[in-house]
Amino acid sequence: MPITNKTIIKTLTVAFLSLAVAGGFFISKNAQNESRQRSEAYVKDQMAGCYEKAGASKCYKQVAANLLSTLSLPQILEIFKANENNPEFFENCHTVAHYMGQMEYRRLKSVSIVFSEGGHTCLGGAYHGAVEGYFMEKGIINAPSSEIKSEVAQICGKVEDYERRQQFTECNHGLGHATMFLADYDLLIALDLCDALGTVNE
Repeated sequence: MPITNKTIIKTLTVAFLSLAVAGGFFISKNAQNESRQRSEAYVKDQMAGCYEKAGASKCYKQVAANLLSTLSLPQILEIFKANENNPEFFENCHTVAHYMGQMEYRRLKSVSIVFSEGGHTCLGGAYHGAVEGYFMEKGIINAPSSEIKSEVAQICGKVEDYERRQQFTECNHGLGHATMFLADYDLLIALDLCDALGTVNE
């Protein structure tokens, strides 16, 4: 079969398009990697700035705000997960995740949405902070026990309300943190508040 100019042009066009697609993919992938590296460097720098610093709790609260003003909660938690075995992260990422959970709840006004963004990274700190944020917004820190119990009974809803059972479990785990916070870390008072939940599993 003779090779015509039309065949050559067609072959060259296909080859050029293939190279263009491959090159575009490479550039896109490289850009994503560079963006990820910049984000990770920023998070590391923020965490390192508070490590071994006096008044670290206040510092980490500011770090949470700084991170959320630049990156999404899932992006931050992904970086935390990759680094949580490092001392700067392991010792304090749970605290930062708590603050971020509280801040995201204040922004989104929904515990379940924060849960959908969050994860179990850093011992589920974002989950726990979201529940704490809910109680803070309700202003029931010093409310009568009966009022607090009423909120405890409904905040997590039912297991059927969640895509994954683990999210429901984390919500109730977060309630444990929140009730300890509300009870000023008196275990017996916190356990009494948790009695408002409907089942033994909860």
